[in-house]
Amino acid sequence: MRIASRLAIIVGLALLPTAVLAGNNVSNSGSGISISNNVSGGGTVTQNISVSGNTVQNNGGAGISVNNSVSGTGSQLDQSVNANNNTVSENGGAGISVSNNADSGGTSTTSVTTSGNTVTNNGGGGVAVSNTATGTGSTASATVSSTNDNISNNTGAGVSVTNSASDSGTATASVSTTGSTISGNTGGGISTSNTAASGGTATTGVTTTTVDTSPGGNTVSGTPPAPIVVVNNAAPGATNAVTINNSNPAGSPSPIGVSSSGGGTTTIIP
Repeated sequence: MRIASRLAIIVGLALLPTAVLAGNNVSNSGSGISISNNVSGGGTVTQNISVSGNTVQNNGGAGISVNNSVSGTGSQLDQSVNANNNTVSENGGAGISVSNNADSGGTSTTSVTTSGNTVTNNGGGGVAVSNTATGTGSTASATVSSTNDNISNNTGAGVSVTNSASDSGTATASVSTTGSTISGNTGGGISTSNTAASGGTATTGVTTTTVDTSPGGNTVSGTPPAPIVVVNNAAPGATNAVTINNSNPAGSPSPIGVSSSGGGTTTIIP
């Protein structure tokens, strides 16, 4: 069974009530639970998604997939995704995948809250979030909060955030973990990758965006990369900045090891 929702907003205002997907067993050839939004022409979408108590296994694509595309000045998506107490495993793609794309002045904003999930043995990352912003005034942003999750043995990072910005677009992200086990993932525990073309701004950290394990109680390891991996590439005239708070009281290790590469600015909070 596949659960899918597709929304096309051309113009005007859409206020969407909370969509609740609970207690399902989902297995099929594509993504398990798939939600997509397309917003353009100055339209606005406000959306709340709750995915709770599902078993999402053996799907050909991602276990839970959310794809957003926002285009045009004044077009806007505000979305919250809450995934609680799900088992997401043995899927061909990422366990939980969220993608935001903004261009031509559009704004896409998503918050992803995961708690009590088991996300294991998937063919991509455990929780994978990507933001792409192209064009002046375009903004793609995501916040990711993981609490008491088991994100292990995935082919990709346990939690990954990818930001890409060009032509004066802005991509931002924030990752926070509390009491989660993130181990045995091929691409490292927590991974951030920023790419800004000339004139673009891609940020993970810096004032409103961070990678923060300081709430503590996390078990984070990399197989074989460092537990936290930062790739921070900036073209001439672009700005990339990453801020890591890698303290982890009552967790293992404490603090969490960080590897960093690329020409952008990376700051590790002592």
